[in-house]
Amino acid sequence: MDVALFVGFAERRADVPVAASIKRWLEEAGWTRGPYKRDDEENPTLVDVPVPIDRWETFDRHFAWDRRDGLSAPRAGTYLGAAVRSFFAQGGRACYVVALAPPKWSEGSQSDRLTHLAELLPGVGVSFDASPVDRALWRGAAHVLGLPDVSLLCLPDLAALCAADVVPPAPPVVPSGAPEVFVECSTPEASSTFTMSPPAAGVPRCNALGYDAWATFVARAGAMLARHAREVELVAALPIPLRDEDTALAEEDLHAFLLTSGGEGGAWALLPRIESSFVQIVYPWVKTPASALLPGGVESPDAVLAGVLARNALARGTFRSAMGAELADVFQIFPLLERSAIASRPRASMLGPVTKGGHTKRALDVPLVDRISLLGTTPSGLRLLSDVTTSPDEAYRQGGLQRLVSVLTRALRDVGAAIVFEPANMQTRARIVRRIEGIVTRLWELGALRGAAPEEAFSVRCDDTTTTQADVDAGRLVAEIEFSPAHAIERIRVTLTLREDGAASLGRREAP
Repeated sequence: MDVALFVGFAERRADVPVAASIKRWLEEAGWTRGPYKRDDEENPTLVDVPVPIDRWETFDRHFAWDRRDGLSAPRAGTYLGAAVRSFFAQGGRACYVVALAPPKWSEGSQSDRLTHLAELLPGVGVSFDASPVDRALWRGAAHVLGLPDVSLLCLPDLAALCAADVVPPAPPVVPSGAPEVFVECSTPEASSTFTMSPPAAGVPRCNALGYDAWATFVARAGAMLARHAREVELVAALPIPLRDEDTALAEEDLHAFLLTSGGEGGAWALLPRIESSFVQIVYPWVKTPASALLPGGVESPDAVLAGVLARNALARGTFRSAMGAELADVFQIFPLLERSAIASRPRASMLGPVTKGGHTKRALDVPLVDRISLLGTTPSGLRLLSDVTTSPDEAYRQGGLQRLVSVLTRALRDVGAAIVFEPANMQTRARIVRRIEGIVTRLWELGALRGAAPEEAFSVRCDDTTTTQADVDAGRLVAEIEFSPAHAIERIRVTLTLREDGAASLGRREAP
C-alpha cells in the first residue's frame, strides 16, 4: 500500500543510457518486444511506458525534470520531477513513472492546455478509452490497470493544465518629471489601509472553466479506479483559485465555493461531482527546495500527501490515519488558510431543504477539514491536518479505513485467483474460509480490527447462505466477510465473488 504511480510531462535526458534494471523490466513487461511493443529495446525512449523508480537519483538520472541539458538555457523545473522528489523526501520507497514528453503545461492558451488532459487519461467526457483486458489501450493513467502493486495514483500536472491564462502585469507607472519641492509645513497624507502581500507571480490559478475541466477529469479517473482498480486511490491537488468574479468566493469561503460553484443550486458544484472513496483531494500547495524552479515557486501537494501515506503505511500500518504526520522537506504552504476556514461548515442555505446529490444534509454538513486532506501549521510545525477521502459516506470518508478495505480487497483478490479453477464443492469452500480467516486474523493481530478475540472482530462465510444454487449454475462462488475496523463505525461487509470464467470480483457495503 506504499507504491505510487506518477503520470506527467517530462523529457528524457539526452545521451544518458538507460539502466540495465529498467531495460530488463520493460522487456519482461513486454514493452520492448512482442505484440505490445511501444519502446526501443536497445535505446528506450521511456515515453508513455511505466518506469520503475526505486530512488530519487534514478529518476534524476533518466529524466530532464529541471531541463538542465542546455547550458545556455535558464533552469526550469517540471511538476512531475518535483512530485517524484517530494514523494521520496516524505518517505516513499518505490514508485512508477509514466512520462509524457515534452512538458505541456507552459504552452499555449488555457483551451490549448486543456486538450492535453486526454494524454493523462485518454477518453471523451466522463468516459475513458481503456480496458484492463486490452493493454494496447493503456495510455497515461490507464497504465495503473497493469500495475497490480500500485496503490496511489498522482497526476501532478493536472492543476497546471487547467490553470487560467496568465494576465500580463500592468505597465509600470512613470513618475512625473517635475522636480521635488520641499514644503516645510505640509499636511500629512492619510495612512493607507493594511493589505496582505500579493501572491507570488506566476502561481497557476484556476478560473471557472478550469475548475469545471478539473472536476470532470477527477470524476473520470475516480470512476476508472472504482470500476477496474478498487485497490488504488487517486490523490489529486485542488487548484488555487483565480481572483476573479467567478471564483472570488473560493478565497472567502473555500467550502462554500466547493459546494455551490457552478450556478444556482450548485448543479455543477465541484465537491458533489468528485465525491468518491477512491479520491483524496489535498490542499493547499507547498514550497520545497524543488519548487523554486516551478512557476510562482509553489508545487502541487499531491505527491507530498502520497509520500506521507507511503511512510505511514511502512511505519505504522496503512489502516492507521496519517493525520498529524510531519511534512518533511516542506518549508511553507501557499495559500495559508485561516483556522476559521479550516473548521468552517457549510451554511444552511447551501444545503437546501432536501437531499443534495443523493446525499442527506447531514452528509454535507461537515467541516472542510473532514472533506479535504488539508496541510497546515501547528505548534509542532507543518503537519497533515486531516486524512480523508471525498466520499459522502462517513464509513468510507476516513482515509485509514478506505486503505484497510483496499488491503483486504487486494488480499482477497489473490485468494480468488489462486482457486478460481477449483470445483465449487465443500472442500473448496472450506479452503476459502481458512485462507480468508488467516488474512483477517493477521489484520486483527496488527490492530486494524477491534475485538478481544478474532471471533469478535470478524466473521467469514462461504456456504449455502452466501452461494445459492443459482450462483452455482451460473458458475459463481460467493464468500462474505464482515469485520469491525478499529474506527468509529459499526461494521463493514465485503463480498468476494468467483466466476467460472476466471474472474474474481469484490463488492463492499456498510452492514446495516
